[in-house]
Amino acid sequence: MAGTPASSSRAAACSLAAVAAAAVVVTGVALYMRDSKRSRRGAGGKESAGGVVESEGYPVSSVALSGCGEEEVDLEDFDVSAGTESTASGGVGEVKVGKRRRASVEGGRGREEAVGDVPGTQKVHVRTFGCSHNTSDGEFMMGQLAAYGYSLVDSLDDADVVVLNSCTVKNPSQDAFMTLVKRAEGLQVPVVAAGCVPQADRALPGLENVSVIGVTQIDRITEVVEEALRGNIIRLLGKKKLPSLDLPKIRRNPFVEIIPLSTGCLGACTYCKTRHARGKLGSYASGEILNRVQRAIAEGVQQIWLTSEDTGAYGLDIGTDIVELLEKVVESLPPHAMLRLGMTNPPYMLKHAEALARILQHDRVFEFLHVPVQSGSDPVLDAMKREYTVGDFDLLVGTLRKHAGDVTIATDIICGFPGETEEDHKASLELIERHRFPILNISQFYARPGTPAASMKRVHSREVKRRSREVTQLFESYSTNEGRVGKVYKVWFSETSSKSPHTVGHTKQFVKVLVDRDDSLLGQSRLVRVDAVSKWHLSAHVLQKPEVGSL
Repeated sequence: MAGTPASSSRAAACSLAAVAAAAVVVTGVALYMRDSKRSRRGAGGKESAGGVVESEGYPVSSVALSGCGEEEVDLEDFDVSAGTESTASGGVGEVKVGKRRRASVEGGRGREEAVGDVPGTQKVHVRTFGCSHNTSDGEFMMGQLAAYGYSLVDSLDDADVVVLNSCTVKNPSQDAFMTLVKRAEGLQVPVVAAGCVPQADRALPGLENVSVIGVTQIDRITEVVEEALRGNIIRLLGKKKLPSLDLPKIRRNPFVEIIPLSTGCLGACTYCKTRHARGKLGSYASGEILNRVQRAIAEGVQQIWLTSEDTGAYGLDIGTDIVELLEKVVESLPPHAMLRLGMTNPPYMLKHAEALARILQHDRVFEFLHVPVQSGSDPVLDAMKREYTVGDFDLLVGTLRKHAGDVTIATDIICGFPGETEEDHKASLELIERHRFPILNISQFYARPGTPAASMKRVHSREVKRRSREVTQLFESYSTNEGRVGKVYKVWFSETSSKSPHTVGHTKQFVKVLVDRDDSLLGQSRLVRVDAVSKWHLSAHVLQKPEVGSL
């Protein structure tokens, strides 16, 4: 589930087009371009017609998949390695061949007239929905596309092809994704659908005429984009090993590196489709994660965010655990860098609570943790198959606050889960009142097709809305920032507000801080004194000299 404070704008980042032009400095570009020089072969074993060309001074090859002549290519997993015939691999699904979708030149801007013939010279718009893991996947895809020579553009209207990286957690996210698919099709812009939506529901209406790439296939985005531009429909959804963390990357925020620790999860929550899309837990080796950390730091990154569907479950499939990894990452960080741990569920963190609290107190770790509780009622948690009790959650929060002091704990609440009674609802209100979370992500229950909860008897929509309002009113009735006026904090600045003339940073507890805009602060840490507080942030001014007693 998503919902961390990472949703604030990234106006401090350079425009995608400008960053793409500078993609030569992105980790792995040279290696990626070298590998792209290999000639690729189609199903008949014939060499692709497109040879090696020059783009922005880098050689790129025309990557051809089987069936690029008269027929559509519908792939589950397709081997396009140099010098081999293209076949279905690894028992992950068969190659399906159907009719090719012809490029349309009627009305609007005909695709054959608008798009150049040289692969890697067209304009691509990439849009990502959802969680930080999705954000990282989108950044990896942008990095590969830019390395191959494509220009990244901020607007769908300017694009020759669009990549939509989708989220299946909530209906609104999926609806927004499908709306963009329809809009692009209306503009006769080829669409590549990525992310969790097509992976979780391969037969979803509305995706029949778009190319699809699976969540573990993002390292092949250039191939799929190229074929989409040729008018072919590609479906690359087979599960395979995790994509490398050594891929080229363009960060939406140049000061923040988001690193996935794993994909998938060990749970089977009755309301969630993430398991359908991401599958069972698959963890990266700690060495690969540490290498990515070091490359990011060398490129000027200030903050390392570790993410996954459940960071607490990391390593349980490869004989290690999250605490062991965190200790290694913290040890590898230089003094100026900060680490932030992403969302975790209570069952896997409870046994590590004291060790985790110790790590959160480290000078180079944000004292922040996102632990979704979802309900304050044990019967509802049982119906959700959350695998913990309210008592377990209380113990985790209590242990963290006992040993990590001012730790910021964010959580999620689902209002109106099927079977939730008024007593269950009140129990959730009592839990919120008890812990006074500074960050609370409130959702009304959405029935996701194909999940067990979708067939459960639902609470009336009027009642769900009422309960959601009551939870919201309670959350907005208190502020955890009271008493901070006049205090001095160290703040790490990483972005510029898109809504006001402010530079945005965060304290060690990841409390949001606004100061008068000063772009020289970006990527830096400074001491600030708090002038005013609100529910959502602190307003402060930067101190020119350190003061005695600063935090």
